[in-house]
Parts: sequence; structure tokens; C-alpha cells
Amino acid sequence: MHNVFLKLDKLCTLQQCFTDVPRYQFHRSGKLLISNNVRASLQANVSKGSTHPFVTKQPLSDGFKVTLSKEKTSYIYDHVLDKQHIVPGAIHAEIGLAVSKRHSTYPLTETSIGLHFMKPIGVGQNLPVELEVDVSTKNCTFDIRRKKQIICKGRYFETKTSDLVNVNIDEIKQVCPIHVSEKLFYDTLRDLGFEYGQMLSVIGESWRSDSEYFAEMKVPNEVASEMQTMHLHPCILDGILQTLSLLWIATLEKYEKNAADVSRPIPIKIGALTVRKPPQKENVCLWKVDGVNRSTHLPEYSSAY
Repeated sequence: MHNVFLKLDKLCTLQQCFTDVPRYQFHRSGKLLISNNVRASLQANVSKGSTHPFVTKQPLSDGFKVTLSKEKTSYIYDHVLDKQHIVPGAIHAEIGLAVSKRHSTYPLTETSIGLHFMKPIGVGQNLPVELEVDVSTKNCTFDIRRKKQIICKGRYFETKTSDLVNVNIDEIKQVCPIHVSEKLFYDTLRDLGFEYGQMLSVIGESWRSDSEYFAEMKVPNEVASEMQTMHLHPCILDGILQTLSLLWIATLEKYEKNAADVSRPIPIKIGALTVRKPPQKENVCLWKVDGVNRSTHLPEYSSAY
């Protein structure tokens, strides 16, 4: 419309009183205005890449939470010693690698972890296991606890040996003339009280001498599908430790006087573990006697895979 003057004050004839202060009640809720990346970090969810299947960073803390269950770590229920289901010690190594990757100032390939197994973890049928990891970034150490009881003590440090060693498999086979079939390998372990499920049965054909042991490792498909989500799958490390049992049998006669009360090898320490390259579906494992411990007078071993 043109040339029409509107008197807007005549449109509303109601008498009202206006105020600048709202009289309604606000619906208050706690909100933290932060970026999505920071929020994900506080919730221990890594926005870049996949999260670890059973190790979770504790929010606003240097520690970690570990959840072992039938869904996430079904193989721990197939690790049997003397008819008792025991969590493999290799689980602690994967936890330690997760800790060192988060807190070490060196790349994971240049970082080693050491472990001292304090107490085994028994598991009931399909029952989950909850663990906590206390970390001292000042001392580069960590304690793995279950209900406040220390299960394993560990540390992380710069790898001392930086040079890789080339291994000639054919030469090692010549030095290790005694062939051990896969069936004989696991039958012998069964006689020693060790029993393993399918995911933990990773050792194939092997060869040994009195001071060395060489084994082929074939990773089951179930393990291979999970390897990319971990630093060193516990089934692979447990397989490496399995081969120690047969090397122990070969060397026990030499140290019979000092080892008369030791019927089988159960590792209680790992001096230094370094993952230089991710494991593949097919690997080899080599054990070698390094010498004799001065205090126990028993043999000490080093391994490579």
C-alpha cells in the first residue's frame, strides 16, 4: 500500500507489563564446551584409528583399565595348566606395550618392556576379568592389579640393542638336527600339564639341539583377524613361550644337579621384549641358551621371532 499511515499502537489494546528478567525456570545441565577430539580423549576413545580391544585409557589419569571377556579375549579360557584355567602371561605383555606406546618418549619399535609375573590369574567359565594398571610416568613403571592386588610389575625403557640381526633359517636347521612334529610338540606339553585351545595352538614343525630351538609358527585365521588391533597378539607371544618348554627338556640333563626340583619351565620374568615389526600370519621362532644365572645356576634364554 502506498501513502497509508498505520497507527501500530492501536493494534494491541491489552495492558501488559514487560520485564527484562525472565521469570521461567531454566533447565540446567552440566555441559563442557570442548572440541570433539578433546572430548573423545577424555572418554578414552581414540578418534583416529581403532581402539584397543581390551585396554582402555582411564580419563584424566595416566592409568588404564583392562577388561578380559569371552567376547574380547576368548582364548584366555582355553589356556590350561594342571586342569586350571589360567590367564596367559602374554596378556600382560600386550598391556605393557599399550602402556609404553602411550607414555614412552621413544617410538614403539625403539622401546622395550620388562615384566615380572607376581601372581597367576585364574578364570571361571566365561566369567570376565577386570584389571587396573597404575602407571608412574616419572619412573617409567607400571603395576597391573586385580582388586588392588599386584598381579604383574613392569617397566618400559629405551631399547639397548638397535641393530637387527639377519638369521639364516637353513643354517639354523643344520645346527638343530632333531625334528619335532607338531603332534609330538603338543603331546609333550600335555604331559607337562599344559593344554591349549585352537587359537593358542600356533606352533607347527620345529627343530632343536641341546642349546637352540627353531620353530615354525602358523597363526590361525581367528588370531590373524585380530593382529592389526594389537601390538603383539597374546596368542603369538604365548606360542613363543610354549617352545621354551621343549628346549628346557633338552637342557635339563645338563643342569640336573641344580634343577632337580624344577619339573617344568614356567616363566616368571621377561627381561626385555621389543616389537620391531608387526608379526605376520607365518613366523619363525628361535630360542638360544645365553648362559647360566649366577644365583639359580639355571640356564637363561633369549628369543627372536
